[in-house]
Amino acid sequence: VLGEVFASPSVEAVLQAVRAVTGPAGCLLIVKNYTGDRLNFGLAAEQAKSEGLKVAMVVVGEDVALPPPLGLAGRRGLAGTCFVHKAAGAVAEAGGSLEDVVRAAEAAAAGAGTMGASLSVCNLPGQPASGRLGPREMELGLGIHGEPGAIKAEVESVDAVVEKLLGTIASRAPGGYLPLGPGERVALMVNNLGCATAMELSLAARKALSHCRGPLGLTVERMYVGSFMTSLDMHGISLTLLRVDDAALGLLDSPTAAPAWPK
Repeated sequence: VLGEVFASPSVEAVLQAVRAVTGPAGCLLIVKNYTGDRLNFGLAAEQAKSEGLKVAMVVVGEDVALPPPLGLAGRRGLAGTCFVHKAAGAVAEAGGSLEDVVRAAEAAAAGAGTMGASLSVCNLPGQPASGRLGPREMELGLGIHGEPGAIKAEVESVDAVVEKLLGTIASRAPGGYLPLGPGERVALMVNNLGCATAMELSLAARKALSHCRGPLGLTVERMYVGSFMTSLDMHGISLTLLRVDDAALGLLDSPTAAPAWPK
């Protein structure tokens, strides 16, 4: 359900969408962890339930850039949400119950971690360009709506940036969100945040794959490279790791007509 640029849809818009698509099997709302989205989707879900509709909601907040004390309330929903949609959609397409779909979505949300880096802040249509970053500065751990990153630093090579992102995502330090050890099976997503070039995306993907297989010792079962969750003209990338098993891989491999999903 769409809202204005970088704004949540209204409660009424969400409710109308729920009414339009919900049949006897029910409806699942997958919501990125932003205050307006949680509020409006949550209110619409409760109103739909009061009308007798079967509705569930899963909130995705797989951002690893913010420190653990912030908990779920502070973690943003990023490109890992695409894995949640894919898993839930595959179960629904196979005829699973709403409860089955919810379990698949929750498992994907709990097993994903994402962090991004960008050389520029996205520019909103009709608004002045942001001056937050200088010509030799970049941000790590930023949001998809132009929210400031967790770290502002001098521009580094793509290899150094990828190592920092993956090291944070898979960190086994106390309080790490998605501790991943040698031999664990993962799916890797290299996501274009807007206007990274094909060459830049390919360089990041090459380094991400080699770093996962090498220093991190992970088994990369699937790799997805492309524009999955963008932020207008933001010049950056995000990396997502998803912990997988055979069942999860089956859901990722399930055929889909979604045009952006690799065939």
